[in-house]
Amino acid sequence: MIDRRPNLRQDDDERQPPARRSGHAGAGAEVPFSVSVPDDAPPGDYAAGIVAAMRVESAEGVVTERRLGARILLRVSGDLAPALSVTDVSITYDTPVNPLAADAADVTFTVTNEGNTRLAAEATVTVTGPFGIAPLRVGSGALSELLPGSSLEHTVRVADVRALVLLTADVTVDAAVVARPGDDPDALPSVAAQDGAATTVAVPWSALAVLVALLALVGWRVAARRRRRRQHRAEIDAAVAAALAEREEPALAETAAGRD
Repeated sequence: MIDRRPNLRQDDDERQPPARRSGHAGAGAEVPFSVSVPDDAPPGDYAAGIVAAMRVESAEGVVTERRLGARILLRVSGDLAPALSVTDVSITYDTPVNPLAADAADVTFTVTNEGNTRLAAEATVTVTGPFGIAPLRVGSGALSELLPGSSLEHTVRVADVRALVLLTADVTVDAAVVARPGDDPDALPSVAAQDGAATTVAVPWSALAVLVALLALVGWRVAARRRRRRQHRAEIDAAVAAALAEREEPALAETAAGRD
């Protein structure tokens, strides 16, 4: 595999150890460096870094080293092809004990820069119940700048979400190419927005338990009412049978006397 990326080196000699400069407090020093770009380097944005280390020795002989880094951003001219993707979307929700209360839902997703330019991205997260009811929308604010090929996992918390049996999280990420000083933002290529979604179960168990208890109570009362009706009907039937029996007894007595 041939590395065609730009190379950073000191102007003194790239084979020598890092350049060393000494000076008194408040003094400055210039350390020249250059960036070598191969002729066949792919177009796009690249990042590099310079680390400056300062060593201070105290009177007791204790040496303290402090380091400071500076980032170098380089864009190789050519066709810019910005692109991104949204993957691994998930939503977590802890159902509150109080059926009338709401809680927060955490929506996590991964944004990947699949193009060749630096991207400034921002996400919008929407949480809804079944059939899109009770929508709640939250913006993530500006995400960390994404270099080509890099990924970022981010979590957005959506407050005041109610347990609606089924919750769906929709994530939309908009991005733009990072402009360099002097660039015309309108001349930079646009970036297509990307979406992702995830679903989780959010059953209000306490409310469901109350509902089951109410249904059980209603069922018990209906069954008890039907049982009382059957008993009342049986008592009426028994009373009617007794009355008919009382009417038939004299007639039977007269019939038996006539036969004698």
